[in-house]
Amino acid sequence: MLMASVIISFLASAIFIAISSFTKKRGFYYILFSSLTLVSLAVTMILSANYNNNFFGFSIISMISLAPLFIILFDFKSRLDGSEIKYQRQQDNITTQSEQQPIKTKRRNITLLFHESEGRLFESLALFLSAFFVAFSGLYLGKVSPFGMLTCLPAGLIGLSVTYLKNREANVFDVVSNALSYAGAGMLLGQITSVLIHSFDASSILYILACLAMASYMIACIYTKERRINVVLYCVYLMLAIAILVY
Repeated sequence: MLMASVIISFLASAIFIAISSFTKKRGFYYILFSSLTLVSLAVTMILSANYNNNFFGFSIISMISLAPLFIILFDFKSRLDGSEIKYQRQQDNITTQSEQQPIKTKRRNITLLFHESEGRLFESLALFLSAFFVAFSGLYLGKVSPFGMLTCLPAGLIGLSVTYLKNREANVFDVVSNALSYAGAGMLLGQITSVLIHSFDASSILYILACLAMASYMIACIYTKERRINVVLYCVYLMLAIAILVY
């Protein structure tokens, strides 16, 4: 019965992944099916861990890594854009300014700066947090060493360099977003070596493939706005679920 539940959860996840990949971005159905996809993936990971009673560090932290991904479902830039328009209208109606003017000007400049960016800051932050938890879970599969995760530092510097080489007047929010994406990808790639040194079993191979896929996804998001590649991100968690199942 439990095995049947695991199989059904995998099938349900695959169906939701397919539906969410072809749903219009930022619409109601996009948020609905993307949320259902993340929930179904979480259920799949829980059932996979329960099948062999594998509720240990790797499985628990892998499940936690799903939580930040709910942030990417919401378009914070559109919300701030709306508040900026409202704020700008209020500013236009002001004919005389008081001593609070510097505070208002600062608030306006920050909001406009975010408005002029690609609006990926919160998405990049969510992916970085998820990458951190996925990389941290690898400590339970590979050699317990922090050096793999510290790869995020040089990778983040590479992200800064690449961004400024492309555009020396790059928006600061875009610079931070790209740095976070590169740092997260570097952290995942660094953990691959630690896992390979320790073991080369089925779980380790699946974890390595998941890290490669997630790192590739994070870098790809910098250079494309095509969000059907979200299927890659969802497949990462299917591979982690299988890794938990066969551990």
